[in-house]
Formats: sequence, structure tokens, C-alpha cells
Amino acid sequence: MRSSRAGRSTFSPAVGRIASPVVSLTARRLAALPPDPRPPLPSVTAYDQLLRHTRPPAERPTS
Repeated sequence: MRSSRAGRSTFSPAVGRIASPVVSLTARRLAALPPDPRPPLPSVTAYDQLLRHTRPPAERPTS
């Protein structure tokens, strides 16, 4: 008895392996997802600029 997969595989001489029609389950699930309807996230560049702003060092009182 012959496997049904044997007829579907093809040999790829460039790679030297048998190319298989098997696709990962994760890839199949991601391909079947509808597009994300949510708006894009807001930019955080304003916050990045605030982080770059440094205060001058505070002077210590001398006793």
C-alpha cells in the first residue's frame, strides 16, 4: 500500500531536499485571520522626547 503523500512531494535539486506541501498550523491560522479593524496605536515620540530631557543636577546645601 502506498502513502498518499508520496505522490505529492517533489524533489528540489537546488536545496537537495524533498519539498513538502506541509504548512505549519500557525501559518495556516495566521493566513485565515481577518484584517485587524482597530486603528493604529498612537505614536510615542512625544514621550521619547520627554525621556531625553534631563534636569540640571540639584545643588546640595553645604552645612
